[in-house]
Amino acid sequence: MVYTLQQIFYKDEYADKAVPALLRKHKEWGARDRQFVAESIYDGVRWWRKYWHAMGCTPTFTEPEIHYFLAISLMSRGYTLLNPEILGVTDVAALQKMLYQSFPKAVEHSLPDWLYDTIQSELGNLADATITALNQLPTVYLRVNTLKITKKALISALMKEMIAVADVPDAPDALLLVTRKNLQKNAKFLEGAFEFQDIGSQAIGSFCGVKKGQTVIDVCAGAGGKALQLAAIMENKGRIIATDLHANRLQSLTTRAERAGVRCLNMNSLENLSKYKNAADLVLLDVPCSGLGVLRRNADTKWKLTEKELNELRQTQYDILTNYANLTKYGGNLVYATCSILPSESELQVKRFLAENENWALVAEQRTAPHLTDTDGFYMAKLQRQN
Repeated sequence: MVYTLQQIFYKDEYADKAVPALLRKHKEWGARDRQFVAESIYDGVRWWRKYWHAMGCTPTFTEPEIHYFLAISLMSRGYTLLNPEILGVTDVAALQKMLYQSFPKAVEHSLPDWLYDTIQSELGNLADATITALNQLPTVYLRVNTLKITKKALISALMKEMIAVADVPDAPDALLLVTRKNLQKNAKFLEGAFEFQDIGSQAIGSFCGVKKGQTVIDVCAGAGGKALQLAAIMENKGRIIATDLHANRLQSLTTRAERAGVRCLNMNSLENLSKYKNAADLVLLDVPCSGLGVLRRNADTKWKLTEKELNELRQTQYDILTNYANLTKYGGNLVYATCSILPSESELQVKRFLAENENWALVAEQRTAPHLTDTDGFYMAKLQRQN
């Protein structure tokens, strides 16, 4: 665990890569041990600043400090230190006092000062509640791939394997994974019966309002989760053109599409998109963003993101919006989406675009609310190109 934390904080590794790498190296660990190790690392990443501040020292991987850090992590998650001496802890009461003292707001939320100030200035009274929600453990949601199976049939198949799932109101293809279990090698997953996708992300696909036979361009497709969802909504009838600023991000989409039975998807390069000018019924711009809406899943984002990078992202977002809007046909729709809680990456970008482009109109906009519902933080706006 200590080595992996070092990789994340001092070798610039991402937690979602470093933790699986550690688990692959230790195949001898049982399921319970693997879960404990993974949760301990993610907890350390999430509460990095708060724990070290509680101890009154700067981050270090030397003993006994790192052992106290791990002990605080265990206590904060409700573990009883039956043998505290193993971690070099000699005074459990002092440890409890460290953890339950009063902290400045940024420390309490375990955020860099600049990031807390940015969120506070943009969200106002909602800032603390939103950050608190995004510091919780993520819930796992599945999206039923209706090209392959019905929701009822998938529930039945998983229940036969003692995997409990629950239906999700207002999310037609979503299931809540009740049984915390790794399903990456599950037979139904390998058959393409479902994908892992937060209900906030799924809301964007539904929000797009695509229909069978339409032409859709997903400009920032990434690994392709939303493109696959749109293909299912369109029942494989129509055309989805997927591309990304970073072509390597599309590598897994080919495999995922084949597994999901998606046949209406075409890969393309950004350079070739010009031939689709005025052609798309829908253009989806799920733009690169800070990722602050998905801190539940990617807690290390708050330590890797800088003010400079955030400013650069805002400019990139607006460039994408202005450069690719004309792929939309007259009368067609454009959906601009982010996984950010910041209006400066979301509402304000759309507001600026509409002010500078009078032939576009706002049809609808929507936000998911992590502090009110069990979801990540997403923003989506639908714009229509006027004739």
